[in-house]
Amino acid sequence: MYKKILSNPIFYSLIILIIIVNATEVMLLELKYNFFSGGFLQSHKLRGAGEVVLFSVASFWFDFIFLGLIALIWNWLGSKLKINPFIISYHYLFVAGFLCMTKIAVHYKLMSYFSDTVNFHLIKNLGGDSFRGALTYVSKEMVLSSILASLFFGAYLSGYFIVRRVSQNLQVGSNVKLFSLKRASRVFIGIILLSAIIVAFFVNKQDNVRYGLNKKTSFSVINNIFSLLTDFDVDGFSYFSFPVDPEPFDAAVYPGALDVPDNGTDEDGFLGDFHYIPQQKEIIAEPKPSDDLKHIILIVLESARGDLIEKEIDGRPVAPNLMDLVKKGTYYKYAYSHNGYTAPTLKAIFTGSLNLKNVSESIFSKLNRIGYEISVFSCQDESFGGVDKDTKMKELSNFFFDARTGIDERVFPSTAASSLRLDEKTVLREIRNRLLNIDWRRPQFMYINFQAAHFPYYHPGMPQLLHGSPISRSNIKSDNHEWVGKTYWNALAYADMMLGEVVSELKNFGVFSKSMIIVTGDHGESLFDDGFLGHGHRLNEIQTRVPLVFSIKGIKAEEPIGHADLLSIIINAISKQKNIKAGGESNRLVFQYIGELNNPIQIGIVEINEQRTVLDLRTKKCFFSDLGIWEDYDKLNGNLFVRIKRLILEWERLRWEVVRKGLS
Repeated sequence: MYKKILSNPIFYSLIILIIIVNATEVMLLELKYNFFSGGFLQSHKLRGAGEVVLFSVASFWFDFIFLGLIALIWNWLGSKLKINPFIISYHYLFVAGFLCMTKIAVHYKLMSYFSDTVNFHLIKNLGGDSFRGALTYVSKEMVLSSILASLFFGAYLSGYFIVRRVSQNLQVGSNVKLFSLKRASRVFIGIILLSAIIVAFFVNKQDNVRYGLNKKTSFSVINNIFSLLTDFDVDGFSYFSFPVDPEPFDAAVYPGALDVPDNGTDEDGFLGDFHYIPQQKEIIAEPKPSDDLKHIILIVLESARGDLIEKEIDGRPVAPNLMDLVKKGTYYKYAYSHNGYTAPTLKAIFTGSLNLKNVSESIFSKLNRIGYEISVFSCQDESFGGVDKDTKMKELSNFFFDARTGIDERVFPSTAASSLRLDEKTVLREIRNRLLNIDWRRPQFMYINFQAAHFPYYHPGMPQLLHGSPISRSNIKSDNHEWVGKTYWNALAYADMMLGEVVSELKNFGVFSKSMIIVTGDHGESLFDDGFLGHGHRLNEIQTRVPLVFSIKGIKAEEPIGHADLLSIIINAISKQKNIKAGGESNRLVFQYIGELNNPIQIGIVEINEQRTVLDLRTKKCFFSDLGIWEDYDKLNGNLFVRIKRLILEWERLRWEVVRKGLS
């Protein structure tokens, strides 16, 4: 049997293809995901020799099984058609190789445009709510890909004629097989499949290794087949999913299932059957157009950490203009992003809700109804993630300028919505021009978004306000964390300088005292402080605490508060309510999540004095920040169980309210 395998040319084509595919995917794993070294927005990397060895062995083994199965089928078809084995192996190498490499290229090109969260909704929004628009962003790459495909096809044809001529002179039968399906061969195949099952089951329990292998074609295909075959109740979870289905024969119960209140079933596997208790709603004042309404200037600083206000570099404050507003107004030390990503954060700010669907009203519609003129000035593309449409931002604006509007002045070549950026000076110019044409007798609402601190924390033309030079993108790694930090803080110093320019312009027009300026960040940013770079993959202070400053006094809120509280604070503030609070009873906590509210990876709450309680829904591990420990959910008791119970009930309540609103 082994002699037959080694004597067949397709075996060597198989080995060559495994090496090419494996090397290509490993290289792209590092380039896109920094899987071996760690990098921006990457929460997973291989740690230690054990994980490296396990990943390498499993990677090769699943490529061997997947591509070997294709080789078996290909060889069987060729032998039935009595094709020369060299021709069979040549076709296999090129055709299978072309399909594999095309799949890899499309996957990683999609990831370069849409990040690791590509989905139907996001693709449409990137293209202006149409796939036709999305395709225009990659048109140049499509043309280049077509040229490369033509060259590949030309090389394939040329090689075919050469191989055909050479193979005619070789004495190899046309019916050479890898092996026949006799008993020894069936045992051999059985051993291979059994080993795949064992390795797949074991790998699914190794977080970092599983993450990397799921990016590989061979493992994802084979593991999905195993998962499909063991999904006995057809609920999308099985023995090979992560997490594993706790009730494989009950379709109502699976990880992350919606727990329907009082139906006698514990669908999500936590706390028994859910009993819904509505949250006490806060009464939000309804300002009247006849009131002497303040102008509202809402400024969002991209990736601004909560320690921005206190931060000094070489003895110099990073944000002196923001500090000046703190002295004259109100500063919330414990303000938080709910999700750690820009689009969900902006929707929470503008709608006052974590229910990002079925939102009936936003700050734009509310202020428009009472007579505010609305102006938008943004260094980013506000269509990304559907922010402009879902909040009616663009529809209700009297003036609208963002990175899509000013696309010809972008600071980076890419025109993808996720990459479009404008220099803050460009937006400041538009603000100044707009201020000249405003009727200040009417109340004004301005939303300003500064993107200076977006990764890679520098764009061409950004001044160096702090000592040193900006780090190049190729040098951004953990070994250079101090250099990365200085580049990041310089970007925020630049954003603060632009904030100062906005304040100066308001003073020049004599409207500063009649205005309420609110400054916040959309999320924090890890600068390798916690071993990672970026945001959105840890529910901790670094990645989720943000600055929040009001330029006026008299605003009081129970700590902590989240972005979803801002709408009620702003509306109550312009209504001149006394002792303004940020919400009802549940606002003594801020709910946070990683992923989507309906299907999160982790959920958490932040309470007074930065006390965090976090639950990983995949592993059922619980983190308590004040104790610095992770504990198994099933082993909790006493006060720790009370804290986790409060977290889970808040999540179940929020999810159920999304469903109720959708049904009403």
